[in-house]
Amino acid sequence: MDLSGVQTVGDAMPSRFSVRCTALVAVVGLGLTGCTIGRTDQADQITAHQALLHGTVVSSHDETGSFWFDVAPVGQSYGPPSLHDVEYTSQDQLPVTLRQNGLVPHTDYKYRVCSKDSDSQAAHPAPPGCGATKFFSTPAAPTAAVSLGDSYISGEAGRWQGNSINAAGDRDGTDRAFTGTGYDESLVYDPPSDTNGCHRSDVAEIHSAALPFDQAINLACSGAVTKNIFRASNGGEGQDGEAPQADQLATVARDKDVKVIALSIGGNDLGFASIVTACVEAYGTTSTCKETEGPGLTAKYPAVRAAVGKAIDEIRTVMADAGYLPSSWRLVLQSYPSAIPRGSEIRVPEIDKISRSSIDGCPVKDSDATWARDTVVGQISDNLATVAADRGVQFLDLRDLFEDREICSTSTQLATPTQGPSGTTSDWARFLNIASVVAQGKLEETFHPNAYGEQAFGKCLSLAFAASGDVACDNTPGSGPAGVVVHPRG
Repeated sequence: MDLSGVQTVGDAMPSRFSVRCTALVAVVGLGLTGCTIGRTDQADQITAHQALLHGTVVSSHDETGSFWFDVAPVGQSYGPPSLHDVEYTSQDQLPVTLRQNGLVPHTDYKYRVCSKDSDSQAAHPAPPGCGATKFFSTPAAPTAAVSLGDSYISGEAGRWQGNSINAAGDRDGTDRAFTGTGYDESLVYDPPSDTNGCHRSDVAEIHSAALPFDQAINLACSGAVTKNIFRASNGGEGQDGEAPQADQLATVARDKDVKVIALSIGGNDLGFASIVTACVEAYGTTSTCKETEGPGLTAKYPAVRAAVGKAIDEIRTVMADAGYLPSSWRLVLQSYPSAIPRGSEIRVPEIDKISRSSIDGCPVKDSDATWARDTVVGQISDNLATVAADRGVQFLDLRDLFEDREICSTSTQLATPTQGPSGTTSDWARFLNIASVVAQGKLEETFHPNAYGEQAFGKCLSLAFAASGDVACDNTPGSGPAGVVVHPRG
């Protein structure tokens, strides 16, 4: 258990203290057999992981002494004391407190405050120096896995399983929001995220993962940047009417027993959406998005690395403030897969602009597609891996996860009235179908992992948690999301 946080009540510890033992016997009823004592007061601010312990230490000598708090689960022995020096000369009683971290939910604890003079020869524990033992119980708390970050982990586009150009009905089985007579986004995006824009889907990574915990909690929000992670007290900003994600995490950490946090962040800080837009706009022109976006992207990496590092620091601070020890939970930082394949792997020739744009939904030049797939996604992954190593958190590399499962890949196909969607044959990301995008969902869902992609993310997270070290995640050819595998990164 963490024994940090011992302090006196108030802004500073009184420096002088004196007392008569006989007077203390009469005033506070301590039943003294010695002249240096502690009185145990009632604990408060008790959560599943911490409690604020109170006590009073006194001495009959004008000299330096020490005090400590003994804390242990009922039925176990106290551990070695962590001593704190005080100087007894001018106060009748010296109140002290300890914010005890690292507690176990649903556990009964015993505690007491003890003190001794510097010349005391009594061995610990010294009965004359310890107050009466008191007790408190931490509340039960369900174990939980939490996701933080942006659209790739919130579940944006989780409404869709595969793609179809059919704008009617259930869109050849691809639209999971179809009710039979209309469309209800609340069936797939958890309210209020269905209306505020966060788009937390029912198949988002944290829900699709098979983790050994009681609850899965999705705090991620589509469009988030690193400042939407930071606490408001440290420069964070809310989003879509919600508090910063670290502040939301503080509430969850207090009421739950959080075991793992998955974080996907940094892509929007790099302007990934504007890069995609530039690549689409370059299709059919003489320019390329590689030329217009490449130099500016490279210049952003140092600042984004620092911002992602701060996001990790903010999360750790929230967890520490909630009483968690570093060893009691894990943070997994993940990268991004590519929604589009290399130019040579697009099933529609670049020259066939109508089919590539309006049917298959990937209006991007071959050279730009290859640059985005290999250079951009690779650079983002490498930069995030650097942050993970610097901060000492686990890294989940997803850069190759959608290999041969990307939009308009030669290895996938659109759903049709006679052949519905499948995790083994359909795209794992949402396409841009210019002819029907207005009739099929929202534009912001474009180029995001769909339901199959999120299910693959969930399997990756489960395997990464079991592996503990840095891993890379790949799919298995001919297999659906359940067939993804991980291997040591490197």
